[in-house]
Amino acid sequence: MSYNGSGTFVINSTGQPVVTNTVISSTAFNALTADLATGLTTALTKDGQTTPTANIPMGTFKFTGLGAGSSATDSANLSQVQSSVGSFLTAAGTDTITASVSPSLTAYAVGQTFKFIAAATNTGAVTINISTLGAKSILKNGATALSAGELVSGSMYQIVYDGTQFQLIGAGGVTAGKAIAFSIIFGL
Repeated sequence: MSYNGSGTFVINSTGQPVVTNTVISSTAFNALTADLATGLTTALTKDGQTTPTANIPMGTFKFTGLGAGSSATDSANLSQVQSSVGSFLTAAGTDTITASVSPSLTAYAVGQTFKFIAAATNTGAVTINISTLGAKSILKNGATALSAGELVSGSMYQIVYDGTQFQLIGAGGVTAGKAIAFSIIFGL
């Protein structure tokens, strides 16, 4: 076997390395080429010609530069996960809420779901600015601005981005019928 169990390629053939001014035997050369063939056959190619035949432990390393998955069997990059699964926000403010998520969000996307705990009870219409991407209104029932007291300090709320603004889901937010429609449209 050309690999030693730790991933190090080892030429196991007798007569290696070759010594200057000696005749190379066919046995030694054939053993060398067999080791090389085994090593290359066992290697995972960067152009996708080969596929893994066992689990690959990453040793605490990560995949970087991963493209966005496009089918159910593809890997998802963090941006895709963050854009489709609810994230918890650290929020501050009363009617003009600023919020952050880690890692930082790079763009708003339709269907993004976020949860946050209100830092204060609102006194009127509310906007939220996540990761400094720009303030967006938080609405209820599709197009209605929040009224005073609809976000209560210390309470948790869930919002969904509809492509233009955020919709408040649940208590005081979207009605049951609209919540079902949002669930169907956004896959929640």
